[in-house]
Amino acid sequence: MVEGVRGDKTLGGRNGSLYEAMGYVRKDEQASGLTRKKAVVPAKKV
Repeated sequence: MVEGVRGDKTLGGRNGSLYEAMGYVRKDEQASGLTRKKAVVPAKKV
């Protein structure tokens, strides 16, 4: 049944309220998983 909701664009697909009501997280609300590492600044010598 979930696959039918995901595939039906008239119901909003993976961004629809019905999909969310079934207990799933909308695609727009999911974290991307993209992380960016911070540049390491070398310590200054005194």
